[in-house]
Amino acid sequence: MSMLDQSATTLPAASRPAIWARVASRTVAVTRFLRNRSAFARLTDMTDK
Repeated sequence: MSMLDQSATTLPAASRPAIWARVASRTVAVTRFLRNRSAFARLTDMTDK
């Protein structure tokens, strides 16, 4: 039981870089989404001419 308590509260050092990589990946994805949304808004404002 004590082993489960310890593993749930602390992260091993090897997984910490993976967490930052996921945070960076999500940040890039959100930035790309917002940029694409802005481009789509500009395109919808244009006429077909």
